Amino acid sequence: ISELSERTSGGAIITTGVGQHPMWVAQGYRFKEPRSLVSSGGLGTMGFGLPAAIGAYFANPDKTIINIDGDGSFPMNQQELATIVREKIPIKNFILNNRFLGLPRQWTDSFGSGGHFVDCLGRMPDCAPGCHGTNDCRNENPSFTGFTSVYNGLKAISVTEQGDWKDVIDIVLRDKEFPWIVDVQI
Repeated sequence: ISELSERTSGGAIITTGVGQHPMWVAQGYRFKEPRSLVSSGGLGTMGFGLPAAIGAYFANPDKTIINIDGDGSFPMNQQELATIVREKIPIKNFILNNRFLGLPRQWTDSFGSGGHFVDCLGRMPDCAPGCHGTNDCRNENPSFTGFTSVYNGLKAISVTEQGDWKDVIDIVLRDKEFPWIVDVQI
């Protein structure tokens, strides 16, 4: 997020879904102008980010619009990918993918039993409640980059190594024509 801030000089409009990532955005992105963060502040529903980004684009078509979302929140309104492709809206979606519902996981770790039976997005059917979210009982999320085979005009890339960040951000931000999904494995 701080790298996005640096690469955009804090001048993009950032939207967020609901979860941990809005807090990370508030801490890591250095906004240069007011009204550049569109977030429900946790009072909205998961999936808020992409529709908010569409609205931000129509209000500010000359600005870079970046939706920073979570892997639990983004799928709630993924059908809006059809809208951004059809309308040729070059929104840049950065999905912070930790394969969990991050905020419920954080609360479970802080105040609960630490069992991640419900908040594990990739949980296999035979995963026991006591697995505590270990990789032994987790599948991967569906491929967010796979949307490119469904929506002609959408670009996507997965980032698994921290060292690849800067190059990927540069490629995505330089593209003023196409919408993007960047699946950030964290």
